[in-house]
Amino acid sequence: MFLNDKTNHAKWLFKTTDQLIIEFGALSRYKEFDIRPYKEQKVDAPKAVSYEVIKNDTNNDKLLDGKDKRTFALSKIDGSNYSEVISGYNRIVESNLNAEGNLFVVFINN
Repeated sequence: MFLNDKTNHAKWLFKTTDQLIIEFGALSRYKEFDIRPYKEQKVDAPKAVSYEVIKNDTNNDKLLDGKDKRTFALSKIDGSNYSEVISGYNRIVESNLNAEGNLFVVFINN
């Protein structure tokens, strides 16, 4: 659930509780040509929220956990416009926005 602490407006991200969010974070633009290490680079204000979601028991062990295939999704900062981007992978290596606002995702499948 997303809650605006100024207006107390609340919004559910999903219609049901049939999925598991295992990772989430803010997506911000990184400055191009910044040669400092990735963790030291200056970022703009967050533009979106990214999620790694387990939607199905893909390994049939009767659990939704990190051993199942994942779905990478995005939403606006307020939780609106939830949109699935990539499904059926094992792990995201990196995701961010470039200076033009294009999404960059490196993932591992098997």
